[in-house]
Amino acid sequence: MQRHILILILCIVLGCIQISSADYPNMIGTWFSDDGLVYFLDDTIEEASNFEDIWVFDMQKDHVISGLKTFFMPGGTTVNETLVGIFDPDGKTISFIDQSGGWAKGTFIDSDTLFIALLTPGDNSMKADTTMALTMTLHRQENV
Repeated sequence: MQRHILILILCIVLGCIQISSADYPNMIGTWFSDDGLVYFLDDTIEEASNFEDIWVFDMQKDHVISGLKTFFMPGGTTVNETLVGIFDPDGKTISFIDQSGGWAKGTFIDSDTLFIALLTPGDNSMKADTTMALTMTLHRQENV
């Protein structure tokens, strides 16, 4: 009897698992932004657009991805930061954290398009104030 109950519990638990590693989208590759707005916070709030972000994911293990993002600050400073992302169980949403402590949420629009909402507390070591809120859309680079 106990054996049947154990098997029943095991079947129920396995039946509740809704996603497998094969269900997470493959993120490996280069992703470019093509639009977005950024708000720099200081004594005032400054809105800016026409920026470019490049995110390169070179590792994915099931629901965890990592890589490097490159972006350009006002005045031409290039910034490179490592980042890690973790898929939510739905396989459509990713939470990111980057090297400077910025947090982002990514939501898939389609398999090659990712909407990003990013918040970063700033980095006092940089010359420019980097406390900001940002939205952008990343597009996967097509294989050439």
